[in-house]
Amino acid sequence: MLASGSHSDRRHEPRSVAYAVSEWQDRVSRIACEGYPRLSRDGGWHIMPRVTGGRGSRLVYSSDTGRTCPTCGWPIGNCQCSTQRQVDEPIPTRVTAKLRMEKKGRGGKTMTVIDGLPRNAAFLKDLCQDLKRLCGTGGAIADGTVELQGDLRDRLRPHLVAKGFLVKG
Repeated sequence: MLASGSHSDRRHEPRSVAYAVSEWQDRVSRIACEGYPRLSRDGGWHIMPRVTGGRGSRLVYSSDTGRTCPTCGWPIGNCQCSTQRQVDEPIPTRVTAKLRMEKKGRGGKTMTVIDGLPRNAAFLKDLCQDLKRLCGTGGAIADGTVELQGDLRDRLRPHLVAKGFLVKG
């Protein structure tokens, strides 16, 4: 029999929780810095080094995309936002207005969207104010479209035709 306090008795003693946690944290930090764990033949865990460089290594993903537009997120050379487009397009003699109703992304609320309008800030502002007064509702100008709260397609269609617009939708 072994004397108490010998090495083999300590091996079977329960470890404290704090010791187990610190041992686990050491193992995790070693894995993060040095490599990945691998089970050895003798049943123990060994840290295998990370392979960097060499013939088989290539860039798979990079978050470094260069200069991007803060508004639309596209690269500066291929910016898609309305700030790069011509703000004051000339107003054509025959304006085509496309009416549609949207609910998506608005918490179930319906919105009438008038699209296909010329991108002229003064024209859009006057048209939006006129349509809001006509329908007695709120609305806004967003990215070259007029958005009005509610399903107002039936009220807007005759008014836009009377203004000389070609109405679709």
